[in-house]
Amino acid sequence: MSEVRKGCLAGIHMCFISHKGDVFPCGYLPTSCGNVKKTPLKEIWDASSTFQQLRDPNLLEGRCGSCDFKMVCGGCRARAYYSYQNILAEEPYCAYSPTA
Repeated sequence: MSEVRKGCLAGIHMCFISHKGDVFPCGYLPTSCGNVKKTPLKEIWDASSTFQQLRDPNLLEGRCGSCDFKMVCGGCRARAYYSYQNILAEEPYCAYSPTA
C-alpha cells in the first residue's frame, strides 16, 4: 500500500489474540483466523484468507468499494460485519457518499 491506513487497522496493522489463543483481526470482529496454540502467529498473519481479504482495499464492497478514501480509511470492518454479516461490506455509519 502506498498510503498509510489511518482508519480500520484490523488485520492490516494489528490483531487480537484471545485468552484461548484464537487470533482475530480485531477485538470487535468475531472471525477467528487461527489459533496460536496450533499454528505460529506469523503463519496465521501471513496466510489467513481473512487477513489477506482485509488487506486488499479493492475487495471492499458498496460505498467503501467506490470511495476515493478507501486506501486511508477502509471503514470499520466490525460494524460492516455486524450490519451485513460481511467483513467487506460498506461501513454502515459513514456519512460520506462517493461520487463514482
